[in-house]
Amino acid sequence: MTNQTPSSLDRVATYLERTGSTPGTRLHELPGDASTRRYVRVTLPSGQSRMLLVHPEPIDPDSLSFLNVARLLGRMGIRVPSVVRCDADLGIVELEDLGDLTLQGVLVTATPDKRTACYLEAVAIVARMQRRGRELASDHYVPFGLAFDVDKLMWELEFFVDHFLVDARGATLSADQRAALRHEFMPLRPTWRPSDVYCATVTITAAISWCTTSTFTSSTSRTPAWVQTRTTWSRF
Repeated sequence: MTNQTPSSLDRVATYLERTGSTPGTRLHELPGDASTRRYVRVTLPSGQSRMLLVHPEPIDPDSLSFLNVARLLGRMGIRVPSVVRCDADLGIVELEDLGDLTLQGVLVTATPDKRTACYLEAVAIVARMQRRGRELASDHYVPFGLAFDVDKLMWELEFFVDHFLVDARGATLSADQRAALRHEFMPLRPTWRPSDVYCATVTITAAISWCTTSTFTSSTSRTPAWVQTRTTWSRF
């Protein structure tokens, strides 16, 4: 795990001690998404695995955006990774491991019929977000309290440039290129109501980074006898 800071590594080690990790447990850090969060796969000697979502600081499970939105998506009937446990002071959430196969990876080798089916499923999920989002609108959920105005949208897109294009993808952008990107982003300026906020955020993220969905591949069992493919929203 070369990209983790020592304090993060210490917290992961402490978490494993607290949860009774057995000798032979292997750790593997996954490439980060466009945020300060880190994902660490924990593989037990039995072959079973879980994903640790590691935050840079302690968390409050009652107000953590990830858990709040996961509950909302669950009520919408949208598949998200199940939460195993949380450790607030260590800033760690233990999640179901969805595997490494992303929707993008499926599309690369899919047949035309399979590709069409994947796109139709993704579009159906977005439509469900729109419909159920209006029905479930509540101050209890983080997305409905956001003011997704021009400044917020520009902040999100520039965060994407810094943390995905530059940090994760290794792109080098000149000042002129950054200005050109911002010019291209401006037509996306929103006029959505609060009930549309979350769907808009995820739709934009999915369109520009492909890092919001994962294909669910036997997450509780690695045996090749049972493989289920189902689009699952994994990072939000």
